[in-house]
Amino acid sequence: MNRTEKAEQLARDFLALLNRNAPVEDYLKYLPDGDFEQWSYPEVEIKNLEHLKGFFAQTWGMIKSQNNEITTITSRELESGRIELEVSVNWSAETATGQKFARPLHYQMTIMDGSSSGDPVGQFPKIMRYKMTRG
Repeated sequence: MNRTEKAEQLARDFLALLNRNAPVEDYLKYLPDGDFEQWSYPEVEIKNLEHLKGFFAQTWGMIKSQNNEITTITSRELESGRIELEVSVNWSAETATGQKFARPLHYQMTIMDGSSSGDPVGQFPKIMRYKMTRG
């Protein structure tokens, strides 16, 4: 599998983790150490892993189930050696109170090879920049 294919597989695997409301520990192999370059949602900017853990704990408590159905994935290699991914999904969710939502979402990720405390061998690409937007 080449670097671009590995990056695209990371996106699929990452969204599969979201689909099952996986604990944040399951994401560590994809995350760099230290503060994030960017990790943003429409309502919040996440600074680092501790902040992400708190955000996930709050969010997963409100969402009973969710599904990110991928409609498109595009990737391009950047001169820096990183890979930029654009992923469009049809997202649906049910809250803990039974409300149902559905909307298109767009994920932008910048990926690079490397190791971290969650992946000391560097087996998995790392998400250096992450941005989720509606639509």
